[in-house]
Amino acid sequence: MAIDSGRVVRRIAISDQQRFTWELCQLQQALAQEESFDPYPYLKEGVWVRVCSGPLRGVEGLVDIRKSRDRLVLQIEALGRATSLEIDAHLLDAVG
Repeated sequence: MAIDSGRVVRRIAISDQQRFTWELCQLQQALAQEESFDPYPYLKEGVWVRVCSGPLRGVEGLVDIRKSRDRLVLQIEALGRATSLEIDAHLLDAVG
């Protein structure tokens, strides 16, 4: 019960389960490297990039070109939430 645990759960409808799982995997891979993350506003647009080398190799996310090009933004669309980490822009390749 919520009173006993101090927690409340809310169900969220996930329309694209495959994308949701992929986004969580990207975040999990980055978290495994014990990087330092900062809160970041959810982006409606940005440049999709992939980390091409280093411990985060293969992780994909967004770069907000209106701000700093050395911040990789990882988002969970279904939650409308994002986090970012500082990264050398030379390690990023545009995707697509």
